[in-house]
Amino acid sequence: MSRSSALRRISQFESGACLALATRPKSRSARINTAVATITNLKLSAATRPNSMPAVVMRRNKLAHRIWEQTELVKAQQAGTPFAPTRFRTVEEKDTGL
Repeated sequence: MSRSSALRRISQFESGACLALATRPKSRSARINTAVATITNLKLSAATRPNSMPAVVMRRNKLAHRIWEQTELVKAQQAGTPFAPTRFRTVEEKDTGL
């Protein structure tokens, strides 16, 4: 560091430009107390996530999935390999109803 840059830093510090450095607590306990004081001043609120997706998003995802299936089917036909997408089926048992 040159002498002129060191003098510039000292003048900035004396003028208050580096006030944050001057007011920083020195000890660990003082830093912890400052952090705790900052945390206690925060205002927290409960955030709830939606339980289900909106209908528009569900339709969009379904359409994107169908388009993906079609592109995979075309790729498989071009390569000469079979493509069998996984399908999910919900089945209810007649005796238990589940």
